[in-house]
Amino acid sequence: MTNPSSAFSSGSLCSGEAAASMSPSPERRSPDGGASDGHGSVASEGCGSLGSLRCSPYSPFSMDGRVPAPVRLDIDTEFQAVRQQEKEDIKVLNNQFVTLIEKVQSLEQQNKILTTRWNFLKDQDNSHSDSDIKAIYEQYMSKMNQEMKALNYEQENLESELAKVLSTMDTFRSK
Repeated sequence: MTNPSSAFSSGSLCSGEAAASMSPSPERRSPDGGASDGHGSVASEGCGSLGSLRCSPYSPFSMDGRVPAPVRLDIDTEFQAVRQQEKEDIKVLNNQFVTLIEKVQSLEQQNKILTTRWNFLKDQDNSHSDSDIKAIYEQYMSKMNQEMKALNYEQENLESELAKVLSTMDTFRSK
């Protein structure tokens, strides 16, 4: 098998022969009778057997070792500006989206905390049964009764003291 690049640079192979020499599969015939390399390239009948230097519509080329100059494509500056603005807009929208996601996550976390607190408070309120409430009420009423008895006792003491003072005043008036 010949090296295809050296064959092309020397101009000894046409495109159909190069394709046939590079293909590991045997040459096949296309439906119209032309030679095919099995990859869709069709060479004309007998391209390699004629020994001509030109079998394809393309002229042979040779490599002289120089690298071709890059093709200069002028890009429209307006297109570049629009493209740059689109990139900046996308960055801004992305930042806004990230901020929104963070807010949603924060609200979800606060919601979980509030739900937990709510359930805790509901359980605490339900823990006071009727008997607990009655006990608290009776304790409060007992305390109020004790205060009332103390106030009644103080009232009686003050009334007896007032009576003594009045009687003492009456005795001084009568003298």
